Amino acid sequence: MTIWPSPWAAAVVLASLSLHHAVERIPVAVVSRVFIACGARRAEGFDLRSAVHSLLATGGAVAVLMHESTLSIQEPERSFSCMPPSSSFSWALPYMELGYALHDLIAALRIGRASFVLHGLGISLILVILSALGVAHHTARVQLMHGSTFFLHLRRLDLGQAGNKAVDISFALSFLLLRWVVLPQWWVRFIWYGFTAPASGWGACMGMHIVWLAVVSGAALHALNAYWGLLILKRAFGTRRDETGDEKASAAAVTTSAWRSSDGLGTGEDEGHYRAKQT
Repeated sequence: MTIWPSPWAAAVVLASLSLHHAVERIPVAVVSRVFIACGARRAEGFDLRSAVHSLLATGGAVAVLMHESTLSIQEPERSFSCMPPSSSFSWALPYMELGYALHDLIAALRIGRASFVLHGLGISLILVILSALGVAHHTARVQLMHGSTFFLHLRRLDLGQAGNKAVDISFALSFLLLRWVVLPQWWVRFIWYGFTAPASGWGACMGMHIVWLAVVSGAALHALNAYWGLLILKRAFGTRRDETGDEKASAAAVTTSAWRSSDGLGTGEDEGHYRAKQT
């Protein structure tokens, strides 16, 4: 195990951190005006930084999955055989994610939210440990889970009744599909392989400590996704109160789904992301 893989890895981390910092410096008001000019009825608090990250991470993960699907050895065998990165994307994505996590950690410390501090710290520590162990590139495909985050941020736009409903449904379905089906399946397959495949066939980088790290970190991640997913379902199929205090079914919403906030827009903060500053 090395303390840090290479100067190039550090360069990718710093570049990612700097990119997200630069994007965050773009005033939210400017971003809102651009969306309104493009046809949105209203745009408030759109988190461009996180939206850009979700697009980059998801696109990179899709590229990794498409490339690895053509290889003769698939996951989790690749991980347990300690195979090198399958592509430049699979090598770089974890370090890009680490840069984003560090940026989130700094931002969370600045706004003083303990839950976001723990999230940024946890992701950063896990990625640093995996990088030091030389196995971080095997987690590149996991970045696919950010695919739902882009739709989360689109919920800060008012696109009209049909547009809002399409965005809400896309967010809910992508969240549940990616974080309740795809990721848990990969996790179970990895854990099952670790406890059933003969250790004599494993590579030098692999050991039961990696398997147990995957058990603990995966359990925490899936528990968090289960919480947010249940919250999404509760809001999507629950009830809300109107201004008189009477409950209304979700279907009674006029221009947005009932699980949006009172301003008619979605809330990133309630689903695990702090809201961008109105500057």
